[in-house]
Amino acid sequence: MRFFYVSLLPLISGFILTPWRVSSPRLKQRNHPTITHIATDVDGTLIPPNTQKPNAPSLEYLRDLHSEGKIEWVLATGKTREGAIRSLSQGNVIDKDFLKSLNGVFLQGLVVYKEGKVLRSVKLAPCVVKRVEKFVREKQKNNDNDKLELVAYCENRIFSWKGCEGREQTVGLSRFYGEPVVEASESLNFDDLEVNKLIVFAAADRVKSLRNDLAEALGKDKDFSITQALPTMLEVLPPDGSKEAGLRTLIGDLDHVLAIGDAENDIEMLRAAGRSFVCSDAAGQIVKEAAEFVVDLKTSEGGVKEGIRRVVN
Repeated sequence: MRFFYVSLLPLISGFILTPWRVSSPRLKQRNHPTITHIATDVDGTLIPPNTQKPNAPSLEYLRDLHSEGKIEWVLATGKTREGAIRSLSQGNVIDKDFLKSLNGVFLQGLVVYKEGKVLRSVKLAPCVVKRVEKFVREKQKNNDNDKLELVAYCENRIFSWKGCEGREQTVGLSRFYGEPVVEASESLNFDDLEVNKLIVFAAADRVKSLRNDLAEALGKDKDFSITQALPTMLEVLPPDGSKEAGLRTLIGDLDHVLAIGDAENDIEMLRAAGRSFVCSDAAGQIVKEAAEFVVDLKTSEGGVKEGIRRVVN
């Protein structure tokens, strides 16, 4: 009996000290695919939650891996390309020219860039844009407690109707998240305005019920999807607007991709990639369960770097 306890001690110690935990049967496989691409979310992943400063060790590690030429770093974010580059260059850890050289999928998977040029740009159907705008205007008119804001993303430009551009949530897009300044207009229904996605801003405690109301108002047509990246916003996308869809356009087969995210809008990507992980501060159990494993470090503690090292070394 004494021998039994001693022989298990190294195994128990190793389990306790390992900075990750299994959340998917994929981690139990013996033969994993060789990683050729690393697809990373930006806000909440490379930039820790509630901050504007990227995690320097994680950025430097990704830059060095990419520069060695063995693994390509690809951005996969709900942000505009301009906003992603501006945000990740904060602190001068990585310069903008390097970031501009990266391929990536932006506005979830709606706008795909390869070698600095747009490879794919998927638009919302005009009828969906009209229905969302009608829904928001009616909510604003009928309920003073629904202080909703609506913005339209058109590749690297953001539009809203007059009045919203000066409100807190909309201003926060450019000030906090580094996005382009919102351009105000009387209506989102311009003949020359091609919308990739819409964002409805609302109080966090209203988003869940609002999501159900919005889905009901838009109907059962399959010409849209609704997702969430932050607690105070709902995103209305065209079909196949996920990060997974964008990555498949850019890369093709995802078996050799390591995907890293933190929120609901990363779930498809996390499930589809050959390898995937999230950090301990990912948003919700469903996100953690979609990933192959969870690193027991926060993003601010270098969790992204630790997870990548676990996979590529």
